[in-house]
Amino acid sequence: MTNNSTRGGDSRSTLPEILGASALIQAGPSGEVVARTVEAVRQGLRSVLTGIEHLRRRRVTSEALSDLDDATLKDIGVQRSDIPFIAGRVSDAQNDNRPTIAA
Repeated sequence: MTNNSTRGGDSRSTLPEILGASALIQAGPSGEVVARTVEAVRQGLRSVLTGIEHLRRRRVTSEALSDLDDATLKDIGVQRSDIPFIAGRVSDAQNDNRPTIAA
């Protein structure tokens, strides 16, 4: 539900409504400015969400490796001090859609 009241009211729109607005306002120079602004906001949000997902994957990988005992880590050739580095590499590889390479 969108409330477009501008006088003392609450003006809220959903994100899809805001992001979809660029198609409706493309006519004329001011429409182009608004469309570019909306696109810049969209790109910024995408970047923030990608960063959050990267941090989440890093945390999940780090927690999974940290839960392993020292003998298991030794079996797979990992020292406990390597976990933050490995978690970052795994997250980077997943973020770039490239194969994960063991350190």
